[in-house]
Amino acid sequence: MHMLSTPNPATAVSTLLNASVVAALVTGILTAAGWLVSKRAQAKRDQAEFRRAHIQKQIEEFYGPVYSLVWQLFAINELKEEMLSNQNLNQATRARIDDYLATKYFLPMHGQVRNILETKLYLVEGTNMPDSVFAYLKSAMQETVQRELWSSSGIDTSFVEGIPWPPQFYDDIEGPLKKLMAEYEADVQLLRGEGAAGQ
Repeated sequence: MHMLSTPNPATAVSTLLNASVVAALVTGILTAAGWLVSKRAQAKRDQAEFRRAHIQKQIEEFYGPVYSLVWQLFAINELKEEMLSNQNLNQATRARIDDYLATKYFLPMHGQVRNILETKLYLVEGTNMPDSVFAYLKSAMQETVQRELWSSSGIDTSFVEGIPWPPQFYDDIEGPLKKLMAEYEADVQLLRGEGAAGQ
């Protein structure tokens, strides 16, 4: 005859405790994994926000203003060429037009570009300054110094050959500006997408 054995209360309690410990361990592991995933996602969001803020500063305080000023210089230069192309203007009138545009537009705008280069150089994309920036500064400074010598002291330095505008300067401003604007937009879209997903 087979007798039914009575379960040992200590074994039953031990089995329940083991199941509870395993459940607690699984819960703890899942919680820790969720915390790690959440921390990584937050770190990625923080990094994207930092990048976006830096890129925004580069655009707003360096590339955008310099790009705008360069376009304004181009526009004034085109206007100057159009005005001076009139064959009916005598030499004195041409000189007055040239002096007016230089004093009212060219020199102040070059001064603004120089100020940005002096105070916001740390916002340049990369670690190397393009050669065109130095060429631009040489050209703009020569024009400024020669005009100031003439206007303040009547010293004619027209015998000094002018340094031409460096055409690469425009490209060295426009290229990084377009790249930064695309990166900025991508970061904004990333942050918008994560914000929408989190709602």
